[in-house]
Amino acid sequence: MGVCRRLDPSSSRTRGSVIVWILLGIVMFAALSLAVTQGMRGGGEGKIAEDMARSRAVDIIQYANALRSAIQSMRIEGVSSGQISFESNLLPGYVNGACLSGDCRVFGSGGGIAYRKPQGDWLDPRESARSLYGQWYFAANVCVDGAGAGDGTCAGDGLDNEDIVVFLPWIRQEICTQINDRLGLDNPGGTPPVEPGGAWPVAMPKFTGSFADGAVVDQPGISAGCFAGSGANVPPTGTYAFFQVLLAR
Repeated sequence: MGVCRRLDPSSSRTRGSVIVWILLGIVMFAALSLAVTQGMRGGGEGKIAEDMARSRAVDIIQYANALRSAIQSMRIEGVSSGQISFESNLLPGYVNGACLSGDCRVFGSGGGIAYRKPQGDWLDPRESARSLYGQWYFAANVCVDGAGAGDGTCAGDGLDNEDIVVFLPWIRQEICTQINDRLGLDNPGGTPPVEPGGAWPVAMPKFTGSFADGAVVDQPGISAGCFAGSGANVPPTGTYAFFQVLLAR
């Protein structure tokens, strides 16, 4: 003879409430995932969040510092400034004929550091068609005002006072601003300072061991930071670039 069990209404309501909370959690997780995805997109598709920009800024500063430290170590080991090579299979155009072994290669046994391609979310996708997009640029013929022996006239003074400088062009404005914040630099009016001239030569020569007049980073007394371009210079108005002096001369 069968036994008829009476259903407890409160038990049914409890199970129903649990299901509702689970479904609500799924919906909230999906919304959060969508927000993060949209935040990772750049330019006209929306800015990335402040905490994410801060994290990316720290990544950029730390890698540039690692490059500078690698070159300092190479110099201590006797590698001359003209022998330093940024040759890498991932980065064409940097073969230095004066570097005859791995000991003078930053991305070799000399520097002991790997070339790290810039992350996509560091960069402004609106500038993706530009030269040097997605690359660290080790510039030739650039001096930085006050970093070494050169001043604001060093771009054309005929003296051997150019520096070895790395740039990360076409980065996002919010990351650029965060870089300056991390380095204790001013962002006038909440935006990166403007570079009044061309920060690197129009022809964009790559450093392969020689030094000559060319362009000046006119950010006096600053050896690393981020700036906004101006006019039709390189970089132009509306774009942003990070720089780090790797070797002041």
